[in-house]
Parts: sequence; C-alpha cells; structure tokens
Amino acid sequence: VESANARQALAMQARVLESMAEGVCVFRESGSILFTNPAFDQMFGAERGRLLGTNIADLKDAPADEARRRYASAVAEARRSNCWEGDQRQRNCRGEVFYTHTRITPIQLDQEWCYVSVQEDISEKHRADEALHALNQDLRDRVQEMTTLLDVLPVGIGIATDGTADN
Repeated sequence: VESANARQALAMQARVLESMAEGVCVFRESGSILFTNPAFDQMFGAERGRLLGTNIADLKDAPADEARRRYASAVAEARRSNCWEGDQRQRNCRGEVFYTHTRITPIQLDQEWCYVSVQEDISEKHRADEALHALNQDLRDRVQEMTTLLDVLPVGIGIATDGTADN
C-alpha cells in the first residue's frame, strides 16, 4: 500500500511539472541541465530532451564570459539566500531574443547541490514597458519643447481655451 501511494504521489508530481505553464529546469552547480519540463523546452524552441547536458549559461543572450559570470552570481546568491530572482534576457534555439522572470532555488540531489529554475516568459510585458518608456520620453520632450516655446514668446499673448481671447 505504501509503495502504491508513493508511486501515485510521484505520478501526480510528474503530471504537475508536465502541465505547468512556467518553464522548469534542474541543473547542476556546473550549469549542466539535468531536467526540463515541456514548457521550458517550448520557451527555448527545443525538442524534448535536446537541452539536457547543455550549460544553463549558454541560454543567456550575452557573450559567453558574461553569461557565465551572471550565472555564477545568480547561483551564489541562490545558495546564500536560498533563492535568486530576477529578469533575464534569453536566446532560444532559433536565435530569437526573449525575456524571462526567473527564480532559482538550490536543492540537494544525491549529496550534490543542484538548482531548480522556474521561468516565466515576460516578453510581452517587456515590450509594453519599453513602449511606455518611449511614450513617456516623447511626452517629456514635447513638454520641454512647449516650455522653450513659451519662454521665447512675447509677453502679453494669451491662450484661449473657449474660442475667445481675453485682452
């Protein structure tokens, strides 16, 4: 009975991982990927199993030395505080750049430190934030132009808001 319950619990856990919308991977301290769920593979444009053995740092959209430095920093923070969280610029297998919000948590598997990475694709939010930033900058520029224009206008000019001008 106990082993049947354990098998049932394992099957349920596997089903949860397989059906998650977030990408999940487990990797060694060296960075070598041990496990990915289907959402992670899809996010990175990879067929099932293709990313196994790949170094997690190689998925970053950054030069190799910078990607490995960022990886080492995130892993060190995860070990120190039991979690690292942040936004990352990634590159999928098709060469397309996208953004994720990532949480990395350390776990011990067979007396080896490994890490669980849960990633949510935030590319749409990132694009919306960039568009909003551009609109805000455009508005600041226009306000500055209007301020400059008002500073050079002769004294005594009125601006009518109701179709009539006050003298």
